[in-house]
Amino acid sequence: MATTGQGSAGGAMAVHVADAGQGGTSDAEDPIETVHRRLYDLKWHVPRGDRLTPKQWLAELVAAGEQCSCGDVQAAAHAGEGETSSLVRFLKSDDVETVELASAAVALLAGQGTYRTTLTVAGIGVRITQRGFAGSGDTLGNQVWPSALRLSELCGQARDEISGKRVVELGCGPGLPGLLCAHLGALSVLLTDFEDAVLDIARSNVTANPDTCAVTAVARLDWTGDVAAFVRDHGVFDVVLAADCVYNSEHAAAVAQVIAALMAPGEETVAVVVLGDRKGRRGVEQFESASTDLNLHVTRKHETTEQSEWILRRCVDGIPRETPTTCTWENTQPPQTQ
Repeated sequence: MATTGQGSAGGAMAVHVADAGQGGTSDAEDPIETVHRRLYDLKWHVPRGDRLTPKQWLAELVAAGEQCSCGDVQAAAHAGEGETSSLVRFLKSDDVETVELASAAVALLAGQGTYRTTLTVAGIGVRITQRGFAGSGDTLGNQVWPSALRLSELCGQARDEISGKRVVELGCGPGLPGLLCAHLGALSVLLTDFEDAVLDIARSNVTANPDTCAVTAVARLDWTGDVAAFVRDHGVFDVVLAADCVYNSEHAAAVAQVIAALMAPGEETVAVVVLGDRKGRRGVEQFESASTDLNLHVTRKHETTEQSEWILRRCVDGIPRETPTTCTWENTQPPQTQ
């Protein structure tokens, strides 16, 4: 694929999705085109034309669907809504492998599958596995959301302040921003989240990016737990990244406290926070107030109707520092608008 991701505010983002891995599709064909073509076959009671067996047809559909974004596959399914119900007949097969492939195909088309793509940010391709959102809070971390795409874009613009630095990502989900930092030359990267299933996805993505394995680790972090013990185990960091980590009033202050605890002493330490869905997001004011109380100073803030992003640095002796105009983070460009 070669589609451009969209920011939550509708602005075009320099994030591209490409096919990843091997499947039954030809090198010349876009995987989503293969999905459309195989779904079209359902009108003719597959297999048809290519002389594929049902199992081969299903395998090609699944292989292509896993290389596409969740949204693209769901759009394809919606376009062929009258035909996709025909997949159910494969679930009645006596062949176990055919049933497994049919189940995987139904899950992919329903937005509940596993999607393996390469996301390219700042000219660097990061192999990412995502899983469908099942509509409950514990599956929110299964996908790369627009705020994580924007955070990755900011990291790409500030690569000179990433290289050689210790980086931690809070609420990492699949881990795109942190993995990009590893590709950008970070000294070390720690991906953190709370849910075990999400941490498994993050680990699989580290493995899928072998160039990052030497510097990237994954750890569980409970924002309301013993953060001091976490710091004793893992140390402090030069760059703290957080996308969509504030989403209710109850724990907003805890997020600010975790960020402050993980930031290394010194004026150059930075926290980069991006939040989407401004209209429906709760806890933003509490997060800002708690950050101020913790001697964190906002050196750059950019807001659109739906997204907010902050650059936070430590105050010096309780006084906000004068940020040099040469600091890359403070000079990152806002999202482009269409």
